[in-house]
Formats: sequence, structure tokens, C-alpha cells
Amino acid sequence: MGKRTSTHEVSLAVRLVGWHEATTERTDSAVQVLIPGAAITLSDRRAVSAVFRAWIEARLVGRKVFNDQGARSYLAVRPQITAAVHFQDWPYEFQPVITGKGPLYSPSGCGQVIVQMRQFTVVCDDRAAWEVQYQVWRHAYELAADLWELYPVHIYEPMIAERIADRLFGDGPG
Repeated sequence: MGKRTSTHEVSLAVRLVGWHEATTERTDSAVQVLIPGAAITLSDRRAVSAVFRAWIEARLVGRKVFNDQGARSYLAVRPQITAAVHFQDWPYEFQPVITGKGPLYSPSGCGQVIVQMRQFTVVCDDRAAWEVQYQVWRHAYELAADLWELYPVHIYEPMIAERIADRLFGDGPG
């Protein structure tokens, strides 16, 4: 009888509501993002660029779907890590998936943005969570730009936002 093998694809989803602590750290060879429930390590320029492009798109989508209501927030002294994610050698053909739901269709009633990056998903259930996440991923890109040869964030962000907005809405950044 032949040997049976099985494979398991692990995925992680983090759901965030309200303001929360999120931090970034840079080492000699990587940038790490710490959010409630996860530590994400970005180990090369392709990974950090792809992830930041996803958050630029999430920013544009969030502007269209969130209302000004806030869901119940929480404060953590330091994000508690329950899982670690490592992005390296990001395939060029892989595109993160960004989805949004308006207030009428979201669980919180505030709107929702979901950013799926390979097997890692971040769900922002209100504007505050989305804004914190955007800023932490933007800062991760800034740290990576210093580590690897990347466009400065003040050049890269509007350039990519314009391309994504044209693709999504046909009207430039919103």
C-alpha cells in the first residue's frame, strides 16, 4: 500500500474594531508589524510593496463604505500575539483581495473593509480600526523604504492610489 500524505493550508483572520494599538519594528533584514492577534514579518521589497498596495486600495474602498459611527473600541497595553505570519518572495502574479461592505450590509453597522493577503486576512469593522491599520502598514512601508531601495512613501502612495482608483472607480483618487 502506498503512503498517504496530506497537506494543510493554514490561514489566519484578525477582526478589528475601534482604535487599537499597532506597532512596527525594523531589524537589519525585515520589517515587523504587530497588531492584536498577529505578528507579520515582511522580509523583502516585493512583499512590503504588495502589502502596502493592498492597504492603499483598502484606504480607497474604506472612504466609500464607512460611516462615521464607531463600534465599541478596546485598548491593549501591547498587542497580544496569537499567531505569526511571514511574507517573503511574494509572487508577482498574486494580488491581494480587497472587499468592502456598506453600513447596511456589515455586521457592525458601520461598514467593513476586508484585506486578504495570501492566507492572512484583516477585517476592519469600523472607520477607527481601518484608519489604525492603514497608518501601521504605511509606516511599515516607510521603514522598508529605508531598508531596501523603494520609492519614498510620499511618491509611491499617490502614484499607486491613482492607478488603483482608476481601476476601481475610473475617477482617480477619491
